[in-house]
Amino acid sequence: IHVDHSKASIAEVIEHVNTNTLVVLQIETRRGVEARDEILSVPGVDAVMIGPADLSISLGVPGDFQHPVMVDAMEKIRDSCIQHGIAPGTQTRTLALAKFWRERGMRFLGCSSETGMLFDRASELTRELS
Repeated sequence: IHVDHSKASIAEVIEHVNTNTLVVLQIETRRGVEARDEILSVPGVDAVMIGPADLSISLGVPGDFQHPVMVDAMEKIRDSCIQHGIAPGTQTRTLALAKFWRERGMRFLGCSSETGMLFDRASELTRELS
């Protein structure tokens, strides 16, 4: 058992993990956007991951991740996060969308997925071999 790459006792590991936690909430509904300041007032929250797929559905613009309603909702969450000293982040499906949100102050980003990357590479190899 180790802590920061040093051998540690179980008691030291427990102390380390209890001291070094990361609490990440997810906001992905219209109601979550409306209640964002109440949600972000909970002590101990470190970050918020905005769930764009479910949020877009909840906002009535399914899959339209750059629809003005969607961008407005995500910017409201981002602004509230910053106001509360919480890191805002989101998941994206493309590099262009990741750059879009990075330029708008998202502090952490997911881009694509393992499945998406595997599919893209397999498709590329298939095209090259055809």
